[in-house]
Amino acid sequence: MKLSNIEFELIWDSNHKLETLRKYILDNIEKRGEVLRWSINNIVTKNIEKDQKIITITAVIINK
Repeated sequence: MKLSNIEFELIWDSNHKLETLRKYILDNIEKRGEVLRWSINNIVTKNIEKDQKIITITAVIINK
């Protein structure tokens, strides 16, 4: 078993409501490994008209 620290960006738009944001983030992290811990480190507005933001995620995952 190996622990890895990852950081990546996701586009958060109006298709992903605040109520489903956690699941959206976890689904993306789980593609890389089993989630141990994660956090949102930054949110930047990409496009105001389309209500798009870029969120920076940091996570610790378990690789088997």
